[in-house]
Amino acid sequence: MKRVPSLRSIPRSWLVTLVFFVLIVPFWQVLSMLLRLALQSDRYTHIVAVPVISLCVGYFERDAILRNARFAPRSGLPLLALGLLLYWFVRQYPSSTESDSLFRLMPAVLLVWVAGFLLCYGERSFRAALFPLCFLLFLVPMPVGVLDRITLGLQQGSAAVSECLFRLLGIPVFRQGFRFSLPGAEIEIAEQCSGIRSSVALLIITVLIGHAFLRCWWSKSLLVLFSVPVVIFKNSVRIVTLSALGMYVNPAFLYGNLHRRGGLLFALLGVLTLIPALIVLQRSERRFVHGQGG
Repeated sequence: MKRVPSLRSIPRSWLVTLVFFVLIVPFWQVLSMLLRLALQSDRYTHIVAVPVISLCVGYFERDAILRNARFAPRSGLPLLALGLLLYWFVRQYPSSTESDSLFRLMPAVLLVWVAGFLLCYGERSFRAALFPLCFLLFLVPMPVGVLDRITLGLQQGSAAVSECLFRLLGIPVFRQGFRFSLPGAEIEIAEQCSGIRSSVALLIITVLIGHAFLRCWWSKSLLVLFSVPVVIFKNSVRIVTLSALGMYVNPAFLYGNLHRRGGLLFALLGVLTLIPALIVLQRSERRFVHGQGG
């Protein structure tokens, strides 16, 4: 009598390919909606880059991830069933907007994907791949209401710091909310000036820097927290720089290419501002490890 092959006897590449299609095809409508949201709204453009970054991190850390790979149906299948059940349940209660629907659906989709990884590679590989798997949480779009509150907070913080910078530079300024009266110019910190897109990009970069150069969870968390004032400072420097150039060099700077496409330049300033904090946290980690060892 012919013996039925067990799961462990199936080549891993075959099973991974099968699981990949099983975990992608049922969610194709949700993933298409997510891609459409990312392409249509500046607030969610980072979503396109998230899976690419996660795959790249996983590729560079593949040796540690695949070193102890083994099938784990006892762990993977129950989690897979839970993820599918959660996805089915959430689908029964649709939301009014795409972002709100995706905010509720994507965690279930990610849970199913994580379960598929656990099924194919096992617990040890799962622990080794925890960062690239958790990084996929950036695929979950925040609801519009939450983003509006974050944007408002960035506007308020940028306005307050910009006023301080103007006064430090000796530039006469009169502020009313988000409006600034300057010599020969009137500016307003609009929603676009809050830098929500570059702020999310800087947050992602900060998370990657923390993973690459820090080892302790508390130091990584502190670096991410430090990125919040860095974002506000970076936005304020951009506002003050463009305003000063518009007043004293050429008014075209207030609406020219530097205003529209200069986000990358000022984002680089934000990354450079993180370096001193990174160095301090690395030294703190070493002192902490030596203290534990002593």
